[in-house]
Amino acid sequence: MTSVDDTQPLITHLVELRNRLLRSIIFVAVVFVALVYFSNEIYNFVAAPLTANLPNGSSMIATNIATPFFTPIKLTGVVAIFIYPLSGFSVTSYLSPYTALTSRAIVTASACGIGGNEIWITKP
Repeated sequence: MTSVDDTQPLITHLVELRNRLLRSIIFVAVVFVALVYFSNEIYNFVAAPLTANLPNGSSMIATNIATPFFTPIKLTGVVAIFIYPLSGFSVTSYLSPYTALTSRAIVTASACGIGGNEIWITKP
């Protein structure tokens, strides 16, 4: 028979996972709300290479009634999701209980691509 003490660490880990997921969702929501005002500018920035290479006299068309409104909003949501790992918060908060401060900084830097992940290709 298992005692309550044996199951407590699992429950503790699940509570910690829930808290971290809620913080992540709140962070993405706050970034999304902050970027919604700039959604058309973000869309124009992403679409600029395509519109620059279109033939003369042609333009992009919307195939649905709500597409001109929802496409920049959806793109802003994707940008908010991609900004989250770049903040370094996710990596550090996940690894903080298991690593020391110095190794945590090294892992965060390499996970964010700051150093140590470069691949050099040379000709023989």
